Amino acid sequence: MKVIIYIFLLVFFYNCKSNQQLVCVWKGEESFIDSTISNKKWVFNRFKNGEYSVNFKYNLKGRNTELTETGKWKTKKNVYYVNTKQMRKFDTFIFEIINDSTIKFTAIKLDESTDVANRENYSFIDHKIK
Repeated sequence: MKVIIYIFLLVFFYNCKSNQQLVCVWKGEESFIDSTISNKKWVFNRFKNGEYSVNFKYNLKGRNTELTETGKWKTKKNVYYVNTKQMRKFDTFIFEIINDSTIKFTAIKLDESTDVANRENYSFIDHKIK
């Protein structure tokens, strides 16, 4: 019984720690998305209450465009879930904490409305803004 309680507490605190490490302001960038979107940059603010706000700046068909998105996020073990009101399903990613200021996300499953849904092996890196 003690072993089960120990494992539960270990998993619980590990999940809390993982979740708390993502609470911050992050930035990222991709050079090329597809034939219509390029030079995509973002500033992503993950709040403690499970909400987020992200500001995207990108070049869409030769025009500079800016978009702000809000939604919900959560983690379970090393899986990161994120969605907006427009999405029917959560985007899910494995996340790897590389160091205190760098996290790598690798897509497991993406909602069809996501701009990168048709990409195979999609991943990105967020860098903490200090």
